[in-house]
Amino acid sequence: MTASLLTLDVKGAFDAVLPGRLIRRLRNPRNRFGYTDDAANLAISTSLATNCEALSDSLQEALNWGAAEGITFALDKYELLHFSQHKADQDPTYTPSVKAGSIIISENTKWLYLR
Repeated sequence: MTASLLTLDVKGAFDAVLPGRLIRRLRNPRNRFGYTDDAANLAISTSLATNCEALSDSLQEALNWGAAEGITFALDKYELLHFSQHKADQDPTYTPSVKAGSIIISENTKWLYLR
């Protein structure tokens, strides 16, 4: 099994978000973990590629929700972490990415090898 974690940061959360609305939305995490202005999406499957596909869908869903609610995410604060027990997943020439529209998240990727 492999796991991939995508973290997001709401841009200007305390200045731009109505506190009651954000709290109400965060009460239904659906496999997501978040604080006031941070969120993390976790994908677990048998491959990093499958994880990235799931996280791409999740990111697009977050972006759509943000657009409807007047919320943007700080592009410079996206982070992607991969966790795998497979040595083949440690190939530095293969960097799976999360993509949503024109956003591609891969350069902050950190690889953690678990035994």
